[in-house]
Amino acid sequence: MGDFWKVVLHSVGDEREEFIAALCFAHGASGVSENLLFQQPNLVYEAQIVETKTKNLEIFFDKEPRKELFEILNQENIKWEFSKEVSRDWLEEWKKGFNAFCLVGPYWVVPSWSSIPTAALRPLRIDPGMAFGTGTHATTRIASRLLLDLMQTNHPKSVLDVGTGTGILAMIAALEGADLVIGTEIDQDARRTARENIQLNGVSVEIPEFQIEQIPTTFDLVVANIIDGVLLSLKKQLDRLSSNWLILSGILIDHDGKFIPEMQVGYEVVRRLEDEEWVGY
Repeated sequence: MGDFWKVVLHSVGDEREEFIAALCFAHGASGVSENLLFQQPNLVYEAQIVETKTKNLEIFFDKEPRKELFEILNQENIKWEFSKEVSRDWLEEWKKGFNAFCLVGPYWVVPSWSSIPTAALRPLRIDPGMAFGTGTHATTRIASRLLLDLMQTNHPKSVLDVGTGTGILAMIAALEGADLVIGTEIDQDARRTARENIQLNGVSVEIPEFQIEQIPTTFDLVVANIIDGVLLSLKKQLDRLSSNWLILSGILIDHDGKFIPEMQVGYEVVRRLEDEEWVGY
């Protein structure tokens, strides 16, 4: 993969942004990116853009830009930084650091491109694709611990995994004896990835095209490993779909005190787990 060049422009005023971007494109730029500030003042999931009078712009070039561009930027009193960047295949770079590991109990997450370690009693073959939930994140670890414990002590026979990602939690539920396991996912690429992982592991899990609003039946257990703001937005649906148990993971510790009073819909908290800056129930 070839190298590219990046020019960072500092404190470009809103009224000049369009002119400066057009100037850079006229001098061979292949792309322009704004560095925006965001805030999330409460448990509402949607982050808000912080409006500022100036922005930093990142300008990308396939070829080294000519000095005339920098002369014009100097005349316009725009502060700039210039660097040559090495292109990398980030997926291949990431794969090098993603090794098999024990997720919970006997279950190991084993990348599809790796050999199965002898210690992996129940390997889950995973090709992450474009989906979240490889098991390395603290929220997935929390959810898997709560799930395995509940499957082994209360033996729910029907399980719904909301936001299934790569399908890890759904597959554990199926392998632990649930007769019916459905995993819903709003992202089309993630649904495809989950189905491929389920086929790779030979387990019985359904990944439908529809979402939870269209599911008419209830489940013994509903699992949702999603950021806390989304959990709150889904609380009526989660309550409707669960006939007995809920497992919720993805709550920031900083939101913990606010989350339960807003989320609780007639359920009793029977177990709470922390991992890094995250909480699950």
